[in-house]
Amino acid sequence: MTEQVKVFKNVNTVTPSAGELAGSTALDITIVTTTASQRAVIKDVEFVVLGKGKSRSIPTLDLDGFSKETGTAGSLSVTGNLIVGPSSTLKIKANTTADAGYAGGFTGMFFAEGSTGMQYLVGNGVTSSITKTQRTGSNHACDDAVAATVGSTVYYYKLYNNLITKYNAAGNSQHSWTYGSTGYGMCTDGTYIYRSANGSTSTIYRTKLSDQSETTLTTTTAYNAPGSNTGSIFVYHDGKIYSRDAGSSGYLDIIDIATLGVVRKSSGSFSLGSYSDGGCVVTTTAGKSYVVEQGTNYWYYYDIAADVVTRVTGASNGSTEYAQGGTEIAAGIALIFSELSDQCSLINMNTSPPTWSFGTSTPYVTTANFGNRFGFAGNLKTNTEFTYSAFATGIEIT
Repeated sequence: MTEQVKVFKNVNTVTPSAGELAGSTALDITIVTTTASQRAVIKDVEFVVLGKGKSRSIPTLDLDGFSKETGTAGSLSVTGNLIVGPSSTLKIKANTTADAGYAGGFTGMFFAEGSTGMQYLVGNGVTSSITKTQRTGSNHACDDAVAATVGSTVYYYKLYNNLITKYNAAGNSQHSWTYGSTGYGMCTDGTYIYRSANGSTSTIYRTKLSDQSETTLTTTTAYNAPGSNTGSIFVYHDGKIYSRDAGSSGYLDIIDIATLGVVRKSSGSFSLGSYSDGGCVVTTTAGKSYVVEQGTNYWYYYDIAADVVTRVTGASNGSTEYAQGGTEIAAGIALIFSELSDQCSLINMNTSPPTWSFGTSTPYVTTANFGNRFGFAGNLKTNTEFTYSAFATGIEIT
């Protein structure tokens, strides 16, 4: 047999998953897994939690399901000779308790053409509970809307007739600009605003948030953007834009911002009926991300990692024209406004199966009269202060 001194684990300031941040998923960090012909002697283990997770996690050193050492709040330090036999796994585990404030909170602005006008929404980022304030009851017809942080301030951007207008939280216009030809979709990655052209197109109009400088992007093949009098989604997540031209379409176009390549996902499960109320990307407390969209007859969720779409019975019976009424208001929870009697859908992807409800919008707006050209800009802030570092050395025997 041979022996080799080895560093088994050396990671620093790792940001946990959304579930670990929330306390719904335990930390589970593998140090070493031996084969049937391997052994290890662990000499030193150091583990520390930094930030808000420190006070709510008690780490243990776990060997094949048995606790060998228990640390203190947010830290574990072990020295000696811990033998890890063949076909065994040594881990650091910590069951973190829930932290209702981990998400950092939600703010949003809803723009509508009726007397709903402009509504400012505030939530805790964990539940669907919202405090709403009407900024103005005047017509704020809108094709799409997004929120973005510039410097340290969150702004809300409204698209209407190719004009983008920037508002602060008080509802005051800060700046406006027109760039490019007709288009009804808009999204942001926090650095740029991306605006679609119309229908089958290879054009994306891009504006830098910091200085409003403009460039035109050309995709390698055509994608279908939200169209006239039908509406659908044009949403951003993790380097990609997800685009559909209408609720009735049986596909989803995925645009890679880095390469400008387009991949089309085709499935009848994307077809939601005549119209779309809108949608968004949500990330659950367990760290899973989905595209969700509400339509006239159905809604769907698209599992981004698994590349699987599931259509669910749940009708809004809406007939929105250009509206994009969806955003994530809490981790894994989408709120999507609908034209039908000024109501809304609430979709919670944290449960299995997901839960859906449709009804009055009065918990979310002060005045339910928003017509069929509206947009919902949402800013859900996540807390990344909770990180961990782990270091383990010893001898590997083969």
